[in-house]
Amino acid sequence: MISNSEPVDMRTATYQPAREEMARTGAINYEINQSWLPMMTDGRLQEKLTEMLNGLGAGSSILPPLQIDFGRQVTLANNVFINHSVMMSAAGGLRLKRGFRSPHEST
Repeated sequence: MISNSEPVDMRTATYQPAREEMARTGAINYEINQSWLPMMTDGRLQEKLTEMLNGLGAGSSILPPLQIDFGRQVTLANNVFINHSVMMSAAGGLRLKRGFRSPHEST
């Protein structure tokens, strides 16, 4: 689909898989952002993140609200913490290494 930060012409049929991935991920973003508090207490947040992302390592989490455009392009290693209000446009792929911590002020 999309990799190695290659340019993409979203008007072509070859971009269809990317549009589908953005729709899939957007639906999960919406579900998480609408119900994040109960999801955090009953374990569904981790389930939804696992469904959304390419990989969610042990002990890793993202606090909602969140906005991720290409979930299957995002991989979190073990013990990654991303604070609330993150926005990831990861068309070219995003891998966060073990132990990465994201304070709210990060850009």
